[in-house]
Amino acid sequence: MSLRVISRAGPLYIYGTVRPAGAKEGVRVRQRAGTDRRELADEEARTLEAQLLRAAWHGDRPAVRGFAEAVTSYLTQPEPRSRQTRSLVRRLLVHFGETPVASIGQEQADGAVRALC
Repeated sequence: MSLRVISRAGPLYIYGTVRPAGAKEGVRVRQRAGTDRRELADEEARTLEAQLLRAAWHGDRPAVRGFAEAVTSYLTQPEPRSRQTRSLVRRLLVHFGETPVASIGQEQADGAVRALC
């Protein structure tokens, strides 16, 4: 059964059960839609259903790692880091903070160089 959008005294809700092929049980969904516009709520329901099916088939997506977590991992490795390297990494940490590592591209790296040098 796919997800459907229904109206409960005004607000729109997404209801239904998503059961991937071969699964014994499905995932029950009962939540308020993020909008009161019917066409957007329908799109939200389709997107939610696709996400649930994708997670069932491929597993959960990897967690989002922040830059601070990457720095911690880098600095706690058994290889020794020089004082200069540790200092530069700390300056980068102040600049990027908890920014997700996946969102740091060349443009962000160039911005860090301008800010730190």
